[in-house]
Amino acid sequence: MRTPASCRHHVAYPLEIWRGTLVLRPAGDSVGFSATAMSTELARIRELAKSPDIRHLIVDLSNGNYFGSVVIGELNQLGQVVRDRGGRTALAGLSNDMHDVVRVMKLDNLWEIHDSLPVALRKIARVPIWQQSLWILKPLLAIAVLAGVVALGIAIWPWEFHERKYLAELEQLTAEFEELRRRGVSDSEWEIFLTKSRKALEPMVEHLERYANGDRPAARYLLYASRDFCMATFMARAGEPSRMEVPYYQMLKLTRDHLRLPQPPSRVEGGTAPKARAPKTPEPETPASKEPVPADPAAEPPTGTGTAVVLPLSFPATSRPGIPGIPSKATAS
Repeated sequence: MRTPASCRHHVAYPLEIWRGTLVLRPAGDSVGFSATAMSTELARIRELAKSPDIRHLIVDLSNGNYFGSVVIGELNQLGQVVRDRGGRTALAGLSNDMHDVVRVMKLDNLWEIHDSLPVALRKIARVPIWQQSLWILKPLLAIAVLAGVVALGIAIWPWEFHERKYLAELEQLTAEFEELRRRGVSDSEWEIFLTKSRKALEPMVEHLERYANGDRPAARYLLYASRDFCMATFMARAGEPSRMEVPYYQMLKLTRDHLRLPQPPSRVEGGTAPKARAPKTPEPETPASKEPVPADPAAEPPTGTGTAVVLPLSFPATSRPGIPGIPSKATAS
């Protein structure tokens, strides 16, 4: 089945060509169309009917309940052109009113009458019903294939794209958090930032909880950072460090390592957040006459400074801390 390029925009007389058979589908009576448009389209159709590629003519009248004498006269002249060349002509899909018109005008002596277009195509153009159905369903099949390709693309979309996107969002929020904490902003500004952070984290956590698993370590680290540590870290103000702050920065570092991204300069060495300063204890005054006692080289260095933080790759559901503003699945249920 094909439609010539010159006839693809027909409005009054759309047409198709099936195995050398010209199929016309009049859209309605002449009252609904301009005379100029109809005459222009009919002129193209006459030229097409004279082509040696066209052997037969089928007119499908199922688009209207009644067609006046103008349309019937034009179609009869077109049918005569095909019959003069030894072709067959047929009318299909006639309403009860059109059956009466055809019988009164004795057109049934010139035209074959068929109940429907598929029947006419099968008997005149020798087109099987299954092939007609395939052509009719072709646009629907194309849409279904396109939808399947889109769904498959979404399903296998590189997860690294999502991981890099979420990491960039978390690091942007973290940079704002560090800047606000450095400036010591007011409570109102801090609340605005926390509200913004919650809105950004909610869809991220929902997505990561569905898809983060053992096959995607970076996604799992991002889930821990966004769900378990991020808001607890952001709610800590200057001078009030959170115990979640070090694990949060460590999750970001592990994510960058897994994605083979360079670490920011502030995290290359330690991989941790700025640590809270411990209160200084006054040192006992020593007499000026006494010399300071040198440190024992064999003594062990004090613990708690310069040590690397080692975190497990998974956290039991019962040990995960609750995050203010973002309820976990267990809490929600």
